[in-house]
Amino acid sequence: MNFLNSAVNEFLNSIKREGSLQDHKPPTSKPEKPQDKPRLVEPMVELLDTFYTTPYGDFAIKKTRFGVHTSYDREGIDLVTGLEWIDVFTITPGHLQWEKEGYTPPEGTVQATYDSVVSGKL
Repeated sequence: MNFLNSAVNEFLNSIKREGSLQDHKPPTSKPEKPQDKPRLVEPMVELLDTFYTTPYGDFAIKKTRFGVHTSYDREGIDLVTGLEWIDVFTITPGHLQWEKEGYTPPEGTVQATYDSVVSGKL
């Protein structure tokens, strides 16, 4: 605690020597622009080399650092994530179709809607 008090006192004394806080001018160096910083990650489109074509759009599959597989469209937007490559490859065309046309449930089934809000007393 004594260290904090002495640091505050030192700061206040330096302000008295230099003048008031209002007289203090900020540093004149310009802040670094975001475009000046080096890119840490390549754009997703450059990392994906094999695209699969469907009537509803193209997609590519990449294994992530966590060991799961994720499909991406041409813009690099992630679509489907799964444990196995074949599962992601199988479901991604359906996902692209449902995204463009909307989902229609198979005959004989009813599309249910659910509410995520818990009502009532727990």
